[in-house]
Amino acid sequence: MRLSVVLGFAACFLLPFQSQAAWDIFQSYVILDSGSGDQFLAGGLNADGATAFAGTDLGDFTAADALTLNGGELKTYKNSGSNVCGGTLNYRVYASGDTPGAFTALALPYDSELANPGDQKWATTEAGIDLLGALTAGDYVLELYWEATGDDAGGCSDTKYDSDFGNNFTATFSIVVPGCTDPAYAEYDAAATTDDGSCSTLIDPCENALVLGSIAVELSTTTVTAEDGSATLTVTTGTPTSLTLSGINGAPDYTIAQPGAIDGLATGYYTVTATDANGCTSNSLQLVIPYSLCCDCGVYDTDTDGICDDTDNCTDRDAANYNDPANGTCIYYGCTNPAAANYDASANTDDGSCIIYGCTDPAYTQYDATANTDDGSCSTLIVEGCTDPAAANYNAAANTDDGSCLYPGCMDPAYMEYDASANTDDGSCSTLIVEGCTDSAAANYNPAANVDDGSCLFPGCMDPAYQEYDATANTDDGSCSTLIVEGCTDPAADNYDPAANTDDGSCIITGCTDPAADNYNAAANTDDGSCIITGCTDPAFEEYNPDANTDDGSCSTAAYCSPVDMDGVTYDVVEIDDQCWFTFNLRTTVYADGTPIPYVGWEPVDQSDQSISNEGTAGDLEWANDTEGGRSFYLHQNVNSDGSWDPPGYLADPDWNCPNYGDTNLPQFCCLGCAYGAQYNFHAVTNPSGLCPTGWHVPTDADWTQLTDYVASQGYAGNEGTALKGTGSAHWLNGAQIATDAFGLAITGMNSRNPNGQFTLQTAQFGYYWSSTPTLNHAGEPAGWARIFRDVWTHILRVPPPVNAGHYVRCIKDAQD
Repeated sequence: MRLSVVLGFAACFLLPFQSQAAWDIFQSYVILDSGSGDQFLAGGLNADGATAFAGTDLGDFTAADALTLNGGELKTYKNSGSNVCGGTLNYRVYASGDTPGAFTALALPYDSELANPGDQKWATTEAGIDLLGALTAGDYVLELYWEATGDDAGGCSDTKYDSDFGNNFTATFSIVVPGCTDPAYAEYDAAATTDDGSCSTLIDPCENALVLGSIAVELSTTTVTAEDGSATLTVTTGTPTSLTLSGINGAPDYTIAQPGAIDGLATGYYTVTATDANGCTSNSLQLVIPYSLCCDCGVYDTDTDGICDDTDNCTDRDAANYNDPANGTCIYYGCTNPAAANYDASANTDDGSCIIYGCTDPAYTQYDATANTDDGSCSTLIVEGCTDPAAANYNAAANTDDGSCLYPGCMDPAYMEYDASANTDDGSCSTLIVEGCTDSAAANYNPAANVDDGSCLFPGCMDPAYQEYDATANTDDGSCSTLIVEGCTDPAADNYDPAANTDDGSCIITGCTDPAADNYNAAANTDDGSCIITGCTDPAFEEYNPDANTDDGSCSTAAYCSPVDMDGVTYDVVEIDDQCWFTFNLRTTVYADGTPIPYVGWEPVDQSDQSISNEGTAGDLEWANDTEGGRSFYLHQNVNSDGSWDPPGYLADPDWNCPNYGDTNLPQFCCLGCAYGAQYNFHAVTNPSGLCPTGWHVPTDADWTQLTDYVASQGYAGNEGTALKGTGSAHWLNGAQIATDAFGLAITGMNSRNPNGQFTLQTAQFGYYWSSTPTLNHAGEPAGWARIFRDVWTHILRVPPPVNAGHYVRCIKDAQD
């Protein structure tokens, strides 16, 4: 977008102002060729009234057409020491409705001086830029603007534009695909966008309207010499009104109203067709009722060999040996070579007809010994010679090596110059090989030897059991004298051995081996547990040092985020961003001021009812009608084989037989609130007495939003649920693979309590968590904002459950002062 627009004036308008330096644009053109020659279209500065580019429909084009940007013109004026340095036409093409891309600059170099002094033309006329390029069918926009550089003081530091007051100039064109656009015709082209009148052949409405598919045959022998059959015909497309069977072997014709079983068919071959209500006729299929399996076949033993035709002869009429008693295997002649151009996959006997194309002339390098039909591919005559550039007689013109390559060199292995790759002796053999010991450090060193024969002698102690042992020696000289005694040779070690003369690394020096400890012993290699690390050992303080084992009294500032006790339960916490959260669900039975929270349980109306369903219980009704704060747990109980409950009746005490908080290895019956927390209604969440410990509160909707926004900012956008859900099957029924607990919040799923008092299924699929922010639901009823997590979701939903719903609570610490 241009920041400013300066309109140019023709030089003749400036005559009264010649003493004032000025320069500008006074005319502009773009040069386009749409197939009928160059067309000059004017920009915004149209001094001669030419056809304007802006708003022009450049027309419709096919893939075979061309729309060429051949260049542009820019006319400028200057006076009184001002200067014009150059011009540019900027253009871009984009699909109508799309976001435009960047402009491409086309330079307009200096062309000529015009009639008026100081008037100049800047132009290019043979750019040849194909604007259609790889564009596909659709509507497009060609956008342009012109710019010139110059300076009132004679330099090139200023720029002026012809750009329609900063909006640029646009013209339109379309790329069309001509063809038949009517699907009722055989010439229909789904890709066509413009009908070109080529539709001519109406599609036959009966084409593929009715297709006969498979035929199943069942046989039932009725006599020794003949048998009946029944056939079930399947129509794969359309609905037939009749099926016709034309029989041979003297059998009658059959016509039935609908497809189905046709009984009583005699052995033989039948042609089957079908016709539908529109008179469309199907394809034809051959139905074969096989010959009977008998010893006296009568008329069905056509070759009179006394053996049923379908057991010893080929019964396929299309085979070369149909009913030939000499061969029971059907013979199908044809080309059996898969490499041949006329390969017949159905043939099993080659008839010599295979056609294999290739070069059949052995005088050419393309020669193919397997080809029997020349395809004209012979092109390069064979030129024999030495083709190895490393050879002395290399022939660059040769393309086929004839084994004539010459490699000069010494061919006598008795000489040092011997070359195993040589095949022509060139007289270079000069130095005879003299074998011997060539190592000057050896006892038998031979200075005349030039090839080492492995005879070098190195005297020394060769027994590794002695201290004098020399690993380089190959001849024992009797110098072994001091046997090696291994052990700890360090007098400072606990296990020092004064008899040892070779240290075996077994020395033990006990002490504190931790460099961070106050009493670190750098010489110790075995820690004796004596390390003393002083510091604050209480995690409730900011100064807490988890590595310290000796408190030094430095604990002084209570930590903002530290575990907290409420109603006999200690809740672990985690700090995320600047928030401190419970890592377990709340299960308190009292408010922060000690007031009990009413427990609305799960006791049935009829105690004798052993149904596991909780529908219609007194607890349900009490929960649904509750207008005060309430809590509940989902209770496990075991049903014995005789239908009784264990323990007897429904559990009246919601805290009975609970394991430690957070323990998901539950006994066979217990209170799920112990492991997963309690459900609270919204009245309890917003009770003025406070549902969370003093200094803590139920998170507001804004608190939840701050948490999820922070998690998203840490690379989990769209995956906030995955990052906050606890891992493992104890937390979620399914989808534990999309739970990472990346921030230690360990959100878990378990059942909730519906507003009518009934519990949802006891499965860890959903986790509902209250906020303390009230709202109205879609029906205008009182509700509270909550967050939903699900086992197979990566995201988190924000929903407004009714105030009598029972959901979990995670407490958050009050903000620091």
